[in-house]
Amino acid sequence: MELIIENSYQNHEVFQFAKKELKDFWKKMQEKSDALQLPGSYRLRLELAAGGESCHETEQSAMAPDGYVIDTGEQGGVIAGNNPCSVLIGVYAWLQSAGCHFLRPGRKYEIIEPLSGLAALSMTEKKTASLRHRGVCIEGADSLENILDFIDWLPKMGYNSFFLQFKLPYTFMARWYHHENNPLLPEEAFDTDRAEAYTETVRREMKRRGLKLHQVGHGWTGDVIGFPAVEWKPASRKPTGEETGMMAQLNGTRELFHGIPMNTNLCYSDETVMKALPICLSGMRFRIRISIIYTYGWPMNTITSASVIPVRRSFLPTSTSEY
Repeated sequence: MELIIENSYQNHEVFQFAKKELKDFWKKMQEKSDALQLPGSYRLRLELAAGGESCHETEQSAMAPDGYVIDTGEQGGVIAGNNPCSVLIGVYAWLQSAGCHFLRPGRKYEIIEPLSGLAALSMTEKKTASLRHRGVCIEGADSLENILDFIDWLPKMGYNSFFLQFKLPYTFMARWYHHENNPLLPEEAFDTDRAEAYTETVRREMKRRGLKLHQVGHGWTGDVIGFPAVEWKPASRKPTGEETGMMAQLNGTRELFHGIPMNTNLCYSDETVMKALPICLSGMRFRIRISIIYTYGWPMNTITSASVIPVRRSFLPTSTSEY
C-alpha cells in the first residue's frame, strides 16, 4: 500500500521534514504489518489551520499555543495544525496512535508495533497545548549526538522548544569531549570554533522541525565588564579599575565573584553599565537574529553576588526586558 501525502506547502522546510518522517515510518510499519502490504493507497493531507479549541477559525494569533487536529480513517485523512511545528507534532501523535513508540531520545529506542488492521490507522483528536513554550534547557555534559537525538525526540513528545545556554554552549560540550571526571576515556581536542560549528548544526536541525530556539541567559555580565564568558572558569587576568567599577559591590568590595566572570553581577545603578548592557544585548540579537527567537538576559548565576548598596545615580537603570 502506497502512502500519498498531499499539502500546499511543498517548499516549507518543516512540511518537507514531516513528509519525510511519515514516509520513513510508513516503510517501517509496512515491514511489520501485513495490512499495509495490500494493494492500493493511503492518502494523508497536511494542512495549516487554526488548531485546538478554535480549529475552524480562519485566523489564529501568533501568540496562541500550539494546536492540531487529526481526522483519519482506513483510507486516509487529514492532520492540521495552527503552525508548522504543530503539524509535525500532530504527525507524531498519529504515528504513536498507529503503534510507533518513541521511548527515549535516539532511533534505537523506537518501537514499531504490527497493525491489527487498517482500522488502527483511524484517529480523531483535537488538541491545544496548555503552554505556549514547552521545552528543555541544555545542562550537564553533551556530545553533538546527544543533543541532536534529544532535539529529534522533542516534537515526538509534544515539546516545541530547546534552550541553548550562553551565547555559545561551549562548556556543556567541552565537558563531554574533554571527558571531565571520566578516567575511562582520553580527553579530546575541543575548542570554541568546533563548538560554534556544532551549535550551528543544532540550530539547523531545530529549524527543520520548527522548534523555538531559546538562547543565552548567563554571560551578558561578563561581556559588559570585558570578560566574555562561555564557561564557569576563573578569569585569566586581573580586571582594570574601570572594569572593577562596573561590578556589583558585596561586603564593601567590587571584584569578580570568586574570580569567575560568569558569576559576577553588575552594578545596575552605574551609568556606564546602564549604557553598555542594552548595546551588548542588541548587538547579540543583530548578529544572530535569524536563528535565535527568544533571547534571555539573566544577571548572574549566584544570588549572593548581587549588589546591596544604595543606587549610585539619580536615575533608574534602563529596562532590558524587551531583549
